[in-house]
Amino acid sequence: MTDTFMANAAEAAFGLLDGGQTSVTCVEIAKAMGYDKSPVLLTAVRHDLLSIRTMLRDDYSLLVMPVNQSFFDCGYNAIPPANMDQAKRCLPGGGGRTYGIKLCNGPSDLVWNAMKIRHGHTGTTWLVHAMEDAPKRLALEQFERMSPKVVQRVLESSKPGQSAVNKIRRQLEQRIAEMAKGLEA
Repeated sequence: MTDTFMANAAEAAFGLLDGGQTSVTCVEIAKAMGYDKSPVLLTAVRHDLLSIRTMLRDDYSLLVMPVNQSFFDCGYNAIPPANMDQAKRCLPGGGGRTYGIKLCNGPSDLVWNAMKIRHGHTGTTWLVHAMEDAPKRLALEQFERMSPKVVQRVLESSKPGQSAVNKIRRQLEQRIAEMAKGLEA
């Protein structure tokens, strides 16, 4: 498909994810684009999910990953997997082909960790990559979706001396302090 088609699909996926959803299927993206009645275009969206995922990461600075149909069929989009075996079955490849895109819910996200293990990355590597390649504002918005406890764990696990992480660390510490003051009031 054309770059315009993929850009429109990425924009539709971003609209759904920005609207509060934590995961979207190829059918939901096609429906948001007005293509849900065309099997050919629905298939095109499904085939372009990895490109759409890359555009969401690079253009919209979202920490997203591909997931297969089992992720949605088993209800893991509503209730996360309970263990690593369930999480591994949500990934494309061994558990089926790519069917949707999921936002990372922080370092405790089992599906995200299963993907990192499969690709041989550590959490800090992915975090630094996301923060250095993405605009800081959108990275902060991604962290704001996490609970303060999860953010605190991310901060504690980051290595000192990582400039991008340290900049984000200072901003997040300020926001955590503001959130704590709000809870006390």
